[in-house]
Amino acid sequence: AHGMVMMMLFIQCVLGTTFNIGVLMLFFKRKDFASPTNTIVQSLAVADLLMSSVGVVTPFIASYHQEWPFGEIGCAYDGFVHYVVGIVQINTVAIVAIDRFICITRPMSPMKLNQAKAKMCVGIVWGIAITIAFFPFLGWNQYVPEGPMTTCGIDWFSRESGDRSYIIFIFLANFVTPLFIAAFCYYFVYSTIRNVSRNGVWDVNSEKGKKNLAAE
Repeated sequence: AHGMVMMMLFIQCVLGTTFNIGVLMLFFKRKDFASPTNTIVQSLAVADLLMSSVGVVTPFIASYHQEWPFGEIGCAYDGFVHYVVGIVQINTVAIVAIDRFICITRPMSPMKLNQAKAKMCVGIVWGIAITIAFFPFLGWNQYVPEGPMTTCGIDWFSRESGDRSYIIFIFLANFVTPLFIAAFCYYFVYSTIRNVSRNGVWDVNSEKGKKNLAAE
């Protein structure tokens, strides 16, 4: 089982690192790709790159040893990295969904994303992720080995009320909420495109949304 995990982690590292570096290099070289939406996508690529490179090192070594060999400090590091990157990933997906919702269903809205807003969103997402992942260091839950003891995460099985409150908080704030936002936004994006395609008529807002998509 550990050998299979090592193989999967190796594949994730090679493919994830290669593709995400490729994406970032493409954005770096092609200045015409500079758009607010792509700024957010770049942030997601950075998070994916960290997960597929830095994030697989300790689990790979632990799988080789078939136990957690890095002690409490290594466990805290591993859990912190994975939770920061994971929180960034899911919340960035929600932001992209909001951007698509505004671009397509509310193209005339003053809330439309620009570069300044995109960079602010990226900063807020990373700031929130680091803050939430840091709470276990302050005593609100803790990072412990989990699963086959080759990676670390928060203590999901703690019976302490404080630990359970953190579990509820992180589940609702960083899984349920982003998932609901993404589902809500893409439902209305789909409905808008379907209605326009069915009617065969593009009104002013629809034409603006169409141009927004073409521009990005």
